[in-house]
Amino acid sequence: MNRSEADSEIGLRRGAVTFFGSLAQSVGLLGPSAGVGLVVAGVVGVAGPTAWLTWIVGMVAITFVGYAVLILARRFLTTGGLFPLAGKAAGRFAGYLTAFGALLWLVVAAPAVVIQTGIYMTSFLALFGLPSSNWTVIIVSLITLFVTGWLAYRGIEIATRVMLAIEGVTIGLIVILLIVTLIVHPGGIIDPAEFHFSGVHLSTIISGVVLVTFAFGGFESATILGQEASNGRRNIPMAVLGSLLVSGIFFVISTYVMVLGFSGTHYDLASSPNALGQLAIIDGMRWYSYLITGALVGAVVAVNIALYNAGSRLLFTLPREGVAMNWLSRTSSRWQTPTSGILIFLVINLVVVLLVGILGTSPVNAFDNLGTLSGYGAAVMYIVAAVAAAIFLARKWSLIGAVACFIGAVVIGYGLYTGFVPFPSYPTSVLAWIFIVLALLVIVGGFFILGRHRSAFQGLSVSEFGQDE
Repeated sequence: MNRSEADSEIGLRRGAVTFFGSLAQSVGLLGPSAGVGLVVAGVVGVAGPTAWLTWIVGMVAITFVGYAVLILARRFLTTGGLFPLAGKAAGRFAGYLTAFGALLWLVVAAPAVVIQTGIYMTSFLALFGLPSSNWTVIIVSLITLFVTGWLAYRGIEIATRVMLAIEGVTIGLIVILLIVTLIVHPGGIIDPAEFHFSGVHLSTIISGVVLVTFAFGGFESATILGQEASNGRRNIPMAVLGSLLVSGIFFVISTYVMVLGFSGTHYDLASSPNALGQLAIIDGMRWYSYLITGALVGAVVAVNIALYNAGSRLLFTLPREGVAMNWLSRTSSRWQTPTSGILIFLVINLVVVLLVGILGTSPVNAFDNLGTLSGYGAAVMYIVAAVAAAIFLARKWSLIGAVACFIGAVVIGYGLYTGFVPFPSYPTSVLAWIFIVLALLVIVGGFFILGRHRSAFQGLSVSEFGQDE
């Protein structure tokens, strides 16, 4: 079968996504603007005033994982993300384990982010005096899952354009706020406390780095666009690298300026529920806090769209890897998007949101628990993919590259280790046991599945380039 025939069979719109669209997918799922609004405070709480340094160390650490992804993305193209790439690089079991991690991450993260959108939209509406309750969160979440699902179904071009527009506007608004902070801060732009390293311990930095590395989750998601990206061998690796660099620099600068802006005030950045909104108030722009809070809601919506894109294409790829029913690969004849995968994720989101409402569970607790469980899956995906890239390079006697990829696996592995040692207390312990049981079942089941289905996870969905291409 030649490439044009394969594309016709796949049913995805070949060459529809430009470099900026690929970048939008990676940046959209990584969510740097949402990260600044929601994660920076947590990093400051762990690392203190020198949190900007923790972001730099974390960025360097995650770059090793990024290098592993770049090695695979430059050599292979697929619609399934990392799992077919890992399988092609290091064998079927590597692809199988990476698929488990990716599925756990995406299937659990999708409803978590839908609920997160409901939480923040409800908080935003409360600023205008509208009623705030758990059922308000549920209603907003239901609207979100249908709207973002429709955008993902409507076409990869419009989905990536919407994500790019949202992230561009939100990052622009944050940059304006940071510039204003530098201008109006009474002590100038230099904050001595942020350069005072006496008493800063390596263990503190490492603890912050664990949180930082997981804040970069999703940077590789442009790899799902192997059939839809124009000049995918060039644009996908550039999008992956670009999302890491742009987001990393943005995180570092934002953290420094936010710590500077909060210094000398009665506000506490580490415990702030809306750090950017409070920073606008500190700068004397209360009206801007409404604008920036609304923009952050939009940024979380972009993450929802990116999750639909990534999750649906992963499911779409499974039949071509010989491990799922063919109906999962159905696409829209008009929009050429994976309809079965999008529908499955929409149903999962719908069921979880309704259960949270019917059972009376706190949406915040539901989001925290789902986020923790999905993080375990993401860690497995990155660890196995990095090891696969290391094996791939070692076989080609590229030892320096292999070591770099292995370091990436160690960094993420340490982050996963800290989630279990010491073993978490209740209720997080329940999530830890769920993951342990799932992992054991998957490992044992893998020998049966791979032994019985010899064609499974052989990288049949992957297009490979030679070294001279």
